[in-house]
Amino acid sequence: MEADTQHIAIAAIKRRLELLRRIGKAIIEAQEEVQLLNNCCQQIVEFGGYCTAWVGMRKSLEPECISIVASFGCAEICLQEQEKLWKNDNPGNPWPWQIALQQKRHVVVNELKNSPYSSLLGDAMQRTGCSSLLSIPLIGEKQILGVLTVAGKEENSFNEEEIVFLRELADELVYGITAVHRKKEQERSYEEARNLLVLMRKQAVEILLKDQFLRGVFESIQDGISVLDKEYNILSVNPAMNKWYSHVLPLEGKKCFEVYHGINQPCKVCPTTKALLSGTPCRELIKHEGPDGELRGWFEVFALPYRNSLTGKISGVIEHVRNVTESIVLEKKLREEKERAQHYLDIVRVMILVLDKDANVVLINKKGLEILGCTEEEAIGKNWIDHFIPEKFRQDVRGVFRKIMSGDVQEVEYFENPVIRKDGQERLIAWYNTYIRNSSGDIILLLTSGEDVTEARKVSEELFKKSQELSRSNAELERFAFVISHDLKEPLRMIASYLQLLDRRYQDKLDKDAKEFIYYAVDGASRMQAMINGLMDYSQVSLGKVIFEHLNASDVLEQAIFNLKVSINESKALVTYDLLPMVWVDAVQLIRLFQNLIGNSVKFRSHETPRVHISVREEEREWVFLVKDNGVGFDPKHKSEIFDVFKRLHSRDYPGTGIGLSICKKIVERHGGKIWAESEIAKGATFYFSIPKLPAN
Repeated sequence: MEADTQHIAIAAIKRRLELLRRIGKAIIEAQEEVQLLNNCCQQIVEFGGYCTAWVGMRKSLEPECISIVASFGCAEICLQEQEKLWKNDNPGNPWPWQIALQQKRHVVVNELKNSPYSSLLGDAMQRTGCSSLLSIPLIGEKQILGVLTVAGKEENSFNEEEIVFLRELADELVYGITAVHRKKEQERSYEEARNLLVLMRKQAVEILLKDQFLRGVFESIQDGISVLDKEYNILSVNPAMNKWYSHVLPLEGKKCFEVYHGINQPCKVCPTTKALLSGTPCRELIKHEGPDGELRGWFEVFALPYRNSLTGKISGVIEHVRNVTESIVLEKKLREEKERAQHYLDIVRVMILVLDKDANVVLINKKGLEILGCTEEEAIGKNWIDHFIPEKFRQDVRGVFRKIMSGDVQEVEYFENPVIRKDGQERLIAWYNTYIRNSSGDIILLLTSGEDVTEARKVSEELFKKSQELSRSNAELERFAFVISHDLKEPLRMIASYLQLLDRRYQDKLDKDAKEFIYYAVDGASRMQAMINGLMDYSQVSLGKVIFEHLNASDVLEQAIFNLKVSINESKALVTYDLLPMVWVDAVQLIRLFQNLIGNSVKFRSHETPRVHISVREEEREWVFLVKDNGVGFDPKHKSEIFDVFKRLHSRDYPGTGIGLSICKKIVERHGGKIWAESEIAKGATFYFSIPKLPAN
């Protein structure tokens, strides 16, 4: 059960990482908003395992004015029934996406068939198999951009973990939309600047400043433009430059390095200086720092020398300044995202491998290289089957690979085959495969994860052999214990019976010593029989099967108290307990555990009325139960011995065999827990035992 849970968790993590990687790749490659959103919807459906995904974008300031711009999956619902989807005549029962937009929060409907929307979406649900739905608003820096809606095949498709993941994915979409917009804006700005520089290079600066059309262009450019002479004096600037440096106006007539950088000489890295010296356009990426040295941004500076129209000599430089801070930040984030994705691949403790249609290695992570014992250069581009599969398995593996790439084998189907390391050693790998498709739906790559199960398989086989041997040994022990107990109990019974008969028949003829001898002999036989019974109980606990059930520990405790009713009443003991949790236990064994511990507290009582209290505290992975009493206690130096078989810390005034606590220890250990005790002489004792929150294997 635990292994299955782990495999499911690992598969979910891998699915989400791969989906994030694909979304990140789509963001990097996207040139248009619609292209990005359609690609992301496709990835969400195809790799995320959902029925459909669609995105609606705002057309005006009203949240309801939204049109569907991208979809994948059940496209006929998103496009042909757009009017039905986005308009609702009942304002008291808005659609989930309307709520998401109006309240700026995600809205989940995990049971569509039992929701108010079932009658409106009945036909669509039947055609598509959609059973649950999640709408997430796409919120930009200043306004709501739109909404992402995802429909699941199953009811309750959207648990808390999945919602958090899809909200993060929605944030990535917002980031991608913003990145596409900024990229387009930067491209337009760069194109405008480039066109302007071409015009400015063809004409002298005097004509440029007099020409009304070019002046309009000059003033309308959103990037900063400065016209400088050969002495770095500012001759003219456009409105954007005035806006940037409004605190030192006017700019004309001042040195560029004084007003722009606050220094008294040209910058060390200055494209204007290079342009004046070389007579050719120059470009530099310059950091903009504050007086305290704090980085405030990045500027891309183009310096274009202009010449006197009469002499042809360089008269000065036109500086075109672009604030590229956002672009650099964007590039850095994209680079970090790529590195993070690669990091995720590298920290995964399984081999991650991507093969093209010819079985050539396209990508492999560090764990894969470690398993193969080679470098990335020795693996990338190599044919996987020819280089890394043992010769006797190549034909079979090649046949399976062809079936996978043709779509004849289901995704994530499990396979095992050996690989050959660089040093010639073979390792057994367990594979889980999935496809990577292009926009047309064709399989172009194989993504597979492989776990080295060589050692695990050896251990599994060895454990199987040992378990068989242990089963045989346990069976023999059970038979031995039964035979021994039967053979010992019967003679002891006869000895005790005949001694008691002797006492009754000849009591008038026996002196005091003889009667005392008979008493001690009968008592010894009785104690021996009790010890045999205790050993049988101990062996049954040790060898018996533990049947785990999810039970209320309070109910189990009440049964144990009921079984001890006679001794509790005779001793007038007060047994109390707190509210106990649900636990995975063997009911019979847990009853016996409580019964032994409470019975022990009642038996080893002091002159005070016995008081026993059972409580519990919650740890990260287990419940810790406490059984506290006010009895005679014991010397702390013996706390490590009290759970040993036949170990007795008190005099014979207290009946018992010394096996009860040993049975308690065995019960707790068979449940995967621990037991211990704390005490002082005459100050009571507290027994602790732990029970894991999940059943022990």
